[in-house]
Amino acid sequence: MNWSRTILDGIVLSILFNAVVGLFFFVVPQAYAMMFPKGIKEAAKPYVTRKELRVMHLVLYGTYEEVI
Repeated sequence: MNWSRTILDGIVLSILFNAVVGLFFFVVPQAYAMMFPKGIKEAAKPYVTRKELRVMHLVLYGTYEEVI
């Protein structure tokens, strides 16, 4: 097993994943409100639309499927 290649691949994959998550957060920042505790979700509810939540679910499931 080539350890340097394994470590470099892990670094590249983590950078790619973080870039996708960061870009999505930049485009639809309110969609991440569904991941917070209940009190924060209740406070953010007027600012988060169903469309943003739907987009968030699609991106997260799509990212999850790519990883598997």
